[in-house]
Amino acid sequence: LGGLWHGAGWTFVVWGGLHGVYLVIDRQWREFNIKLPSILSWLITFIAVVFGWVLFRANNFRDAIALLQTMLSINGIILPGKFEGILSWLIPFGAKFQGEGILSALPSLPGDNPLSLGINLIFITVLLAMAISCPNTMELMDKFSPTRKWALAISVLGITCLISLNKVSEFLYFQF
Repeated sequence: LGGLWHGAGWTFVVWGGLHGVYLVIDRQWREFNIKLPSILSWLITFIAVVFGWVLFRANNFRDAIALLQTMLSINGIILPGKFEGILSWLIPFGAKFQGEGILSALPSLPGDNPLSLGINLIFITVLLAMAISCPNTMELMDKFSPTRKWALAISVLGITCLISLNKVSEFLYFQF
């Protein structure tokens, strides 16, 4: 049902079913009292979500399978051309170097500045540290104590939402 909520294609249906499988696995692990180190639990969850996103975003199963094969290096390893000098020892193992890869998607300094990659790595590291050290929504809700101010704020927000229901808005996922 979750898959159909997000779209009308078969990839969405399979994506929803995959998340159902994830929930069954989670419940079984809890039932059998399987305990894993936190970092391993995070890693498994991250990998499961990333693989699920492929189905969510793919136009069809052929595209999804091609992307999954690439993610698993079934089609070989292609690295950004800038790293050929440093990582040329990977060539005998099937590595190819071409283009800029994900580096082209990251913000960069003007020109071909070698500091750009370092700054991006620092930025990603800071964001990761924030994600790990800051409380998640469940932890925040455990500390939440409702007050009249919160009730007033939520009431104002709710009334504002109700008033805005008469305005036309485009479907959220239109041509996503």
